[in-house]
Amino acid sequence: MNLEGQLELAANGGNVPFFWGDPGIGKTARIEQWAREKGYHFERIVLSLHDPTEVAGIYVAVDGGRRAERAVPAWLARVLEAAKQGQRSVVFFDELTAAPETVQITALGIFAERVVGEVPLPEETILVAAANPAGRVAGLWELSGALNNRFRHVDLSPDLEGWLAWAKTQSEGHRIVAAFLDEHRQYFHVFPVNSNEKAWPSARTWDMVARDLNVQLSGDLELYDFYQAARQTVGKTAGPAFVAWYDQYLTASHVSLEQVLADPAGAPIPERSDVLAMLSEAILDRVNSLVDGDERAAVATYAKAMTYLRRVYEGGHKAVALSTSQELAQIVIDHGLVEAATKALGNKELAYLEEISNVVATARAA
Repeated sequence: MNLEGQLELAANGGNVPFFWGDPGIGKTARIEQWAREKGYHFERIVLSLHDPTEVAGIYVAVDGGRRAERAVPAWLARVLEAAKQGQRSVVFFDELTAAPETVQITALGIFAERVVGEVPLPEETILVAAANPAGRVAGLWELSGALNNRFRHVDLSPDLEGWLAWAKTQSEGHRIVAAFLDEHRQYFHVFPVNSNEKAWPSARTWDMVARDLNVQLSGDLELYDFYQAARQTVGKTAGPAFVAWYDQYLTASHVSLEQVLADPAGAPIPERSDVLAMLSEAILDRVNSLVDGDERAAVATYAKAMTYLRRVYEGGHKAVALSTSQELAQIVIDHGLVEAATKALGNKELAYLEEISNVVATARAA
C-alpha cells in the first residue's frame, strides 16, 4: 500500500500512520498534496522546532489569577475554525524523533487521547506522523515504547514514478527535470555515504532544480549560473550529469511555443518525444489561458495549433498529436466556440480532424 493508500486508511479508520523515510523523499509534500486534493485543511507541526507549550498551549491565568488553564495553540485554533466551516483537517506531526522527550510526551497525550490540553480534537481529524530513520540524521531521540505502540509504522522508499507523475503536472522546468530523471533513474535519490557531501539528489532537491530552471527559462537567470546552481543543489555527480543532458536537450530539438504560433506551417517539429509532449502541454495551457478572456485570440491560437498538430501527426508522432487535438477540441466545445473555430480552420486541418475522428471511432468500436 502506498502513502496515499495509508492516508485513506487513516481517514476511514482513525488509526495513525507513522511514515519512516529518508530526508527529501517527499513525505511532507505528498501528505499535503493528498490533503489538499481531498479538500481537507492541512496543518504541519515540526515538533523539533517547538516546545511543549507551543504544541499543547501555554498556561494562562484565569478567574483573576485564581487558577490557570491552557490557551488554545494557534494550530488547534485553525483546526477548530475549519471544523466550524464543515472542513475536515489533517494534522501532520513531523520530525517526531528529532523532538526532545518533553515534546514527545506532550505529543503522546494528543495521539492517545485526541485531546490538546483540555480541548478535544474535532472527531474527524486525521492525525499523521513522520520521521527520518536512525542513521540518516544526526541528533535523533528514540521514541518510547508507549509512543511507538500508538502508530501503524510504514517504511517509505523514494517514489520515482510518483514524482514523475506529479512533476509532469507542474511547470515546464519540472517537466524537463522529469524527462531527465525518466532517462537517468539512478540519479533520483542518492543518500550520501560521506557526511561531507552537503548537496545530494532527492525528490526535494530535484524540485529545487526545477524551480531554478523556471527562473532561467523566464530569462531572469543566466544559463551558466543555473548550471552552477544545479550542481550546488543535487551534488557533484548528479549535477554534472543533468547539466550535460540539458545542454544536449537545448541543442537537439528545442522548439518554443512562440516559434509554433509565429509559423505553424513551418516551425520545426522536435525529434524528442518528451520535448514534443511539453510543447503540446504549452499549447493547451495557452489556449486555456485565453479562452475565458479573449475568445478571438483563443480561436486564432486554436487554428494555428491545429495546423502544427496536423504536421506533427503526418510526421509520425500520431499519439501526441491525437491526444492534444482531442483536448483542444474539447476546450472549444466546452466554451461554445465550435462554429468560430471551424471557420478559422483551413481545408487541410478540417480533413485532419475528420481523419482523427475516424481513428478514435474505430478504436472505440474495437
